[in-house]
Amino acid sequence: MRKTWLFSVLFVGLHLSADAGPSQRKVLWLGWWQTGNQEKVAFEWRVNESSECCAVWNIQITGSAKDMFGESQLSGYCAEARCVINQFYTSGKFKGRTYIYSANAEPSADGRGLKSVSGNYQLKNGSAAGIFQFDRFEELR
Repeated sequence: MRKTWLFSVLFVGLHLSADAGPSQRKVLWLGWWQTGNQEKVAFEWRVNESSECCAVWNIQITGSAKDMFGESQLSGYCAEARCVINQFYTSGKFKGRTYIYSANAEPSADGRGLKSVSGNYQLKNGSAAGIFQFDRFEELR
């Protein structure tokens, strides 16, 4: 009896903890940013989206990025149709630089993901700035 009771408590506890946790998705964000000389640079972000509630309007962003200037780490959030994401370069020509992306986010038609994210970026404590856009999002397995 005691063994059955313990098993039942463990099973219910595991089941409840699985339901109570945040939903997570791994998504490849594809887009471009524009340099000061108006050149468009393609880039990809491998993003972990983690949300406690509210579909795409309350997600924490972590992940990694790659473009022609190096590799970087990402952290930030999207909420209330706005995103603020920090990009810290860990290698390449921009190693050690942090860029801050402020954007408007538009949900996909099914409400499960994003249709587009676009806005402005700025070098933290610097003058480099420009525009960027993500227009393709592919869920990773």
